[in-house]
Amino acid sequence: MAAEGGACGIDFVLLVSRLNEGPMVKIRRSNGQIQMTKVLHCTNEGAVTVEWFDGDIGKNKTIELCQILELNEYLLEQSLAPCLKSDAPLLSRQTTNVFSPLPSTKGKQRKLGRETDVVLPPVPEGKVSASSHHKLQGTTQDCQLPPKTLDKKGPSIRQNRGGEISRKGRDKRLIQESQPRRVSKFSTNNPKNFFLDKILEFQSALHLQSLCPLDQVQNHKICVCVRKRPLNKRDVRAKEVDIITVATQNCIVVHEPRQKVDLTRYLENVKFRFDYVFDSHADNDLVYRFTAQPLVQAIFEGAMVTCFAYGQTGSGKTHTMGGTCSGKSHEGSHGIYALAARDVFELIIQQRYQSLNLAVFAAYFELYASKVFDLLNGKARLHVMEDKRGQVHVVGLKEILVTDASQILSLVNAGNCNRTTGQTSMNTNSSRSHAIFQLILRPKSLHPGCPVPVHGKLSLIDLAGNERGADTASSDRQTRREGADINVSLLALKECIRAMSENQTHQPFRGSKLTLILRDSFVGERARTCMIATISPALSCCEHTLNTLRYADRVKELPLEGETEVGTAEKDVTAPGGITNSDSFSKDNTTEEVLCFQNIVSAVAVKEDNILAQVHVIVPELFCWLKDLQQLLQKSETANFELEDHLHLFEKITDYTKMLTDLSNQSQMYIKGLQEEEEIGKQIGGRSNKNVAPMRSQD
Repeated sequence: MAAEGGACGIDFVLLVSRLNEGPMVKIRRSNGQIQMTKVLHCTNEGAVTVEWFDGDIGKNKTIELCQILELNEYLLEQSLAPCLKSDAPLLSRQTTNVFSPLPSTKGKQRKLGRETDVVLPPVPEGKVSASSHHKLQGTTQDCQLPPKTLDKKGPSIRQNRGGEISRKGRDKRLIQESQPRRVSKFSTNNPKNFFLDKILEFQSALHLQSLCPLDQVQNHKICVCVRKRPLNKRDVRAKEVDIITVATQNCIVVHEPRQKVDLTRYLENVKFRFDYVFDSHADNDLVYRFTAQPLVQAIFEGAMVTCFAYGQTGSGKTHTMGGTCSGKSHEGSHGIYALAARDVFELIIQQRYQSLNLAVFAAYFELYASKVFDLLNGKARLHVMEDKRGQVHVVGLKEILVTDASQILSLVNAGNCNRTTGQTSMNTNSSRSHAIFQLILRPKSLHPGCPVPVHGKLSLIDLAGNERGADTASSDRQTRREGADINVSLLALKECIRAMSENQTHQPFRGSKLTLILRDSFVGERARTCMIATISPALSCCEHTLNTLRYADRVKELPLEGETEVGTAEKDVTAPGGITNSDSFSKDNTTEEVLCFQNIVSAVAVKEDNILAQVHVIVPELFCWLKDLQQLLQKSETANFELEDHLHLFEKITDYTKMLTDLSNQSQMYIKGLQEEEEIGKQIGGRSNKNVAPMRSQD
């Protein structure tokens, strides 16, 4: 076969693109049976993941591209360069068994053909880099046919046979040239592959089940769920290993890399159970359906509800709450903010709620270092007060009347621009504060200006990154205070939710400003709370992931059920010797020393607030008193001045002296507390630098 001019060969990029469209293809199973399957994903390295159903059980398999092409010749015809498409009928007769199986390699590639019920973590989608695209183009050009002039009588049998052999070698070389990239990705020189093989072995013994939109939503007063994000581009570049297995719809396993004293590496499989577990394929719509959507319905019934996202920086908290983001701005079309706003305005016009004559108000504020700031009012300072009836009020908070969902998204974006953030190694805009967005339902007032009671309230909270609690021993005092305040507020939040789940009469909501603000979400028969713990699957984030899951586990301690499949598989994977860590669930994020230090930092913050509060009281009174004294001096120049008429001004000197003395004593205690905080902070920081933590994995 020949062609005149133009590039000839298989367009590899087009072939991968065709497969990623999800066509139906034939594969050869391990037992030799030909199975019709659907393509789930095809990587640029030539690994194709397919799925099919065997009865009611869904099965997955990852095989090499050449094995797909052997049984699906039409894919070759659809991926030909322009000069070969004109001769497609001739090629279709000559491409039977063109691709020979690739030589097997050690390690990961040997396991690609194994049939399992495991959904392997997909490679994150993205555009092919310029260098990779150039490399693919070069590969296509290398396999071009040299231009020839066809004989008028047509090609001879020898020419056809030679063209067939040439095409076989060219097409085989095209696939083989893409193979080195796949080998480098799973290079045996990467020590993380040891853990990857163990994890795949663990998963192969399970029948994995994930949530789907058709599953029933349970009615929980307290709902605790976990969301696993996919490996991102940073993780792929670092050749990270996915150490999270979503075993069932409510069970998750963390494969923690460990190391014995003799440097033998092994995995410890730590299991957790929650109300819902979302795998890396779950989108925001699915998460919203099982978490915040039932709460939106509840506020129309008069409930005070809270939904908050908790986790490490970069684990997907802000993405879950706000949708796709770029810096501090969010598209918001698929975040919980937008989805909740959409449902609120859909429900408010329904006939069963029209008689309530409700109006929707929005408020957005942040809690930073025990101070509250209004994000929709120029970041004005707010004050949290509790009245005689025990009701908590955020004094000065601006509530804006909203009439549609798009207006709410505009308010969220405006508030995010004022939110306190900082740069970390994981994120250029890491949250340093707790952001609270509230949708408030009030009856429409017939008399403007008169206070209107709250019918229902939905609080959506994006908590600060939990890893910032480790900054309490930092040399920077502001950073220490941030970390201590975050730890105290998270501890108080956990205790309030636990007390709520156990129906305790005492609710410790005064433990922090955060829980004090959310008091109405913990007290009352219609109070409901939902926690979304977001985790990273990367091996390097294993410690933070375990801390997040342990925190969520203590919020609502659900017993592990069905110690069958997961427990059996765990015994097969752990290293010989029977080394286990029975106190995995009892490990805490902070030591007693650090907790004591946090209490000192919090006490210093309270003293600071008391001093400022007293100054707010003294200064106006002193100003009025000094103004009266100034008038006294002016009157003293007149002829009829009598000092006896103004003795009451001097009687106040005793009162003001007492107030100033008390203020002076408080300032001295505040200075002493600062010095104590500085000394203990240096001791903890120096000790943490000297003591090297034991190795948990060998990278």
